Amino acid sequence: MVHASRFPAVRRWLFILMGTALAITMAVVPAARRSAAADTLPTVQFTKAAPSVLEGPAGTRSRLKVTVHLSSVAAAPVTFSFRTSNGTATAGVDFKWRNGYIRIPAGKQFGVFRVSIYGDNVPESDETIVLTLTGAVGATLGTRTQTIGTILNDDGPIVGRVIAWGNNGNGETDVPVDAQSGITAIAAGAFHSLALNDDGRVIAWGEQSFGQSTVPVDAQSGVTAIAAGDVHSLALKDGRVIAWGNNQFGQSDVPVDAQSGVTAIAAGSLHSLALKDGRVIAWGWNATGQSTVPVDAQSGVTAIAAGVYYSLALKNGRVIAWGANYHGETSVPVGAQSGVTAIAAGDQHCLALKNGRVIAWGDNSSGQRTVPADALSGVTAIAAGGSDSLALEDGRVIAWGNNGNGQTDVPVDAQSGITAIAAGTSHNLALKP
Repeated sequence: MVHASRFPAVRRWLFILMGTALAITMAVVPAARRSAAADTLPTVQFTKAAPSVLEGPAGTRSRLKVTVHLSSVAAAPVTFSFRTSNGTATAGVDFKWRNGYIRIPAGKQFGVFRVSIYGDNVPESDETIVLTLTGAVGATLGTRTQTIGTILNDDGPIVGRVIAWGNNGNGETDVPVDAQSGITAIAAGAFHSLALNDDGRVIAWGEQSFGQSTVPVDAQSGVTAIAAGDVHSLALKDGRVIAWGNNQFGQSDVPVDAQSGVTAIAAGSLHSLALKDGRVIAWGWNATGQSTVPVDAQSGVTAIAAGVYYSLALKNGRVIAWGANYHGETSVPVGAQSGVTAIAAGDQHCLALKNGRVIAWGDNSSGQRTVPADALSGVTAIAAGGSDSLALEDGRVIAWGNNGNGQTDVPVDAQSGITAIAAGTSHNLALKP
């Protein structure tokens, strides 16, 4: 018999059952020892690098490889569960939906699952899939339980013509002839507009008071992305940021760190952002901290956006915001803290895209964050203007908010076949093949 006084971790219970004394001895693991045991379990999470794969031609299937890792080599087998869901890609059309389990054997540290991608021959934007870890046995879930898989378009760029509407006080909606065909990207500033030709040349029109529409020679070939601030413009060429226009707050003084390896750009009112190796670089106006990048946005970021007094970043499906919070624009709602696939920043309101649904927060003085019913499903792209908002659903532009300059009166020509949208202070652009 075990004596309780000699073994304090053992307790004895005495039950009287039908007149018979039944002694049951139970070993109880002290709380401290249980906690220590739990602490030895590894964590399981997605690797930092977001997965991507080329789409492939029609009639073929490519495979998106997704890697999950443990914080330490497994002493015993670990099983984790996962699921896929729509980002801008649609299950059954662009990829095969999966919901399953993967086992990592003892002595191993990595597990892999694959998602089937359906190929096509249609030029289109890159599309996204939301990947989520839903549970684990033999391990605890880490912090990166959600990531975004990208289906890379390999059918050539979407080429089209620019449609413009809204304020035209500076000619910003007078689309020039060379922006009426062969355009692959668009951007809208306060009172000027940008387009990117399929030969990598930036085309600009509208306000010219600060030279924001005078495209430098360096941005007339080889450019792959564009962004428009209030009175300055940005272009991305060979991983290097090119800037021109107003430089009152240094927003056009590109730092050395943004002169190589950059993969995305965004222009705020008077500040600029660049994305490099998953890290946000910011420069220009910083009166409200909009150019002071938080630690959380210095790794793992996949998308960026800039407003007037604040900035946004997307990391593992979660929106990060910093800068002024005058209208709640940096108070990210719970719904935008997971599963988000795209972000947009207006003057003082924000948009996020989640499972085809638009989420909005911040200033609502003109109804710009009151999302209409037809923007609550099926949306594939978003854009935020001065005080209006845009969504793209099945090739149709949906607009709401301030209409003082007709910016939410979507023209008939932009109600079908649209592939991209951009919003300025009081005018909007759309791209149509």
